[in-house]
Amino acid sequence: MCPLILNQNNDCKYCNKAIRTIMRKRLRLQKNNSTPKRIHILSSPKVQQLRKNHKLTLQRKYRAVILNKKLKNKLFNMQGEMSKLTTMNLEERLTTNKIPTYQRVALHEILSASQVLNLKGRGYSEDWILLCLLFHMRSPCGYNFVRNNDIMPLPCVRTIRRYLSSIDTQCGFDPKFLQMFSLYMAQKEEFQRHGLLVFDEISTRESIAVNSANLTYTGLVDFGEECEKGKTFSDKANHGLVFMFIPLEDNYAQPVGVFASKGPTKGVVLTELVIKAITVLEKAGAFIHGIVCDGAAPNRKFWSEMGIGGKINKVKNWFEHPTDEKRKIFVFSDTPHLFKNIRNRLYNNKELKIHENEPPVKWDHFVNVYNLDKLNPGNLKVCPKLSASHIVLNSSAKMRVRLAVQILSNSMAKSLEFYRSYSPQLSDSTATENFCLKMNAAFDALNRKLKNEGVSPNSDDYKILQNTLEWLNEWEQRVIDNKIKPKHFLTNNTSEGLRVTLTSTLEICTYLKKNMVYNTFLLEKLIKMMWNVFLVQFAKQELFSKYCEMADVLELILTELLEDTLYFPCFQHSEEIIAFTIKYYINMRMRQFSQSYNSEAQKENMNKKKIAKFTLT
Repeated sequence: MCPLILNQNNDCKYCNKAIRTIMRKRLRLQKNNSTPKRIHILSSPKVQQLRKNHKLTLQRKYRAVILNKKLKNKLFNMQGEMSKLTTMNLEERLTTNKIPTYQRVALHEILSASQVLNLKGRGYSEDWILLCLLFHMRSPCGYNFVRNNDIMPLPCVRTIRRYLSSIDTQCGFDPKFLQMFSLYMAQKEEFQRHGLLVFDEISTRESIAVNSANLTYTGLVDFGEECEKGKTFSDKANHGLVFMFIPLEDNYAQPVGVFASKGPTKGVVLTELVIKAITVLEKAGAFIHGIVCDGAAPNRKFWSEMGIGGKINKVKNWFEHPTDEKRKIFVFSDTPHLFKNIRNRLYNNKELKIHENEPPVKWDHFVNVYNLDKLNPGNLKVCPKLSASHIVLNSSAKMRVRLAVQILSNSMAKSLEFYRSYSPQLSDSTATENFCLKMNAAFDALNRKLKNEGVSPNSDDYKILQNTLEWLNEWEQRVIDNKIKPKHFLTNNTSEGLRVTLTSTLEICTYLKKNMVYNTFLLEKLIKMMWNVFLVQFAKQELFSKYCEMADVLELILTELLEDTLYFPCFQHSEEIIAFTIKYYINMRMRQFSQSYNSEAQKENMNKKKIAKFTLT
């Protein structure tokens, strides 16, 4: 009870404190004793996020089900179309679209494999098996990769080996191979069937193996049907003779016959085999114009049997064609073999003398150049390719063509000229320098690989070969006149082989140009092709100058080229071909134009900045 009595109904301070305390206590009690709110588990944020994710998953599933149904229907329709598609319709489409033969074979195999459920026991065509054999021989790893990843329907490796073991690999001229080779040559143009016959013999290790197919021994003397085969182990073969056909207008070398002999093949037997090889190749559709061999003794015996000789003033470099009296077979000696013999002759005798009034060609000059050049670091050497293997020749180095050609090269001649003023030992190296230049020019003329660099009458290489032949004859004539000792000249085998090769090269150029029609055809075809290239190049340049500032410059140039400049018989692929061939040129010109345009704009901006510095604002 309030101890004070107040007037006008006012509360004292004690009463006010008590009232506030009671109110706080009341609020505190109300707050603590209030009923709790009910929280539902479905209204939590995590549950809401789960609901959202579930909804998205259902939508994805629904879309996947719809897409799966569409793909199944599309696959079912395509299977129906493939089942209706017959082999004749497929062949007609392939023929109409001019699909290559090997791609046709692959498509047929893919379609036939799609119709077989069991992978085992699948059948393959002969053409496909042949392609698979070649593919496996070329790259076993690539073959396994393509097969294991089901890129192509390839047979297993065991099947490939079984087919390889079933091939009758016999010596001689195989009639079945010649029949297939004739079919291959029938697909070639006439000018692509002219070529040379090359043969060489190598020494092999004696070995006997069992042929389980016919229960006979392999590794004995075997000339096929041309001669009697070996019957006992005393007739084990240790030499192999190979004949190859090399075309003049194509890039391949085709072996046509293999023979096994005990010791080098005799010259008489070799003559019979060469005549037989020319005959069977001519029958298969090829045209043989020459024979290439090295300077081995059996090959020289073959030369003498055919009347071939390279003595000075008595050169006979061809013989009559066995199947056509109006044609000639020119004989060549292996050019790398000749240059190796020339290098070896100089290495063994240490010097050669070209003219009685000139200093000799000395091997010591090469040794001095090597000794002087090895003192310099690698980036300062005058002849950087020169090594000790070029100077000190062992049995292996004497057989390497690269070492012989590099030492009788133009770089060696320049090295001799450079070091002559620094070394007194090279003061008489002028003849050696000229000898290297002569050998380098002759080898380059005989070693052309590009068509535009080939030897032809009135060409520079033709004149080089003529001068080399005259130089060789004059050199040997000095030996005959006793002005030079025979040891300072080449061996008879090397000189005659080089003379026959040079003469045959000069004469076959004139012979082919005179008698072969395909040279004129190639020339006309080349002229037309170059004229078309010139027209297209001129048109591209003119059109780019016209449309260079347009955004769609490529489309405009292609459209006008197709309409006015170029003609394609296949309208379906004309735009693709032109776009592919011209895209890179237009891209290059656009880059050049944009670069020049930007550089001009940059120069203009720089000039404006310079002018702005002198302008008062």
